[in-house]
Amino acid sequence: MAATVVLAGMSVPFTVGFAMSRSSLAEVAEDCAAPGGGRIGVYVFEGLEAADGGCLIYVEGGVVDQVGFAYLPDGAPRLGPPAGEQEIGYAELDGDWYTFLRRF
Repeated sequence: MAATVVLAGMSVPFTVGFAMSRSSLAEVAEDCAAPGGGRIGVYVFEGLEAADGGCLIYVEGGVVDQVGFAYLPDGAPRLGPPAGEQEIGYAELDGDWYTFLRRF
């Protein structure tokens, strides 16, 4: 929940950061392959995972939970907060892009 509050409270900077980093994020999401460095655009990269027909790109920002961007060309399986522990919740961002929160 703390990560959700952080993301909601930072919606303007988060949106601006996404716009500035979109092309770099798209390069990573295309093959869902880790970048060479520790950053993707303005974000500190923490990992990635193929999931739900697309790619989850984990970035720094979650306090306890993991957060990031999801490139999901077939759409998110479900929008809203995570249903429980180890679940992922998605929120629409732009087109095939979503933000996600994985609760621990």
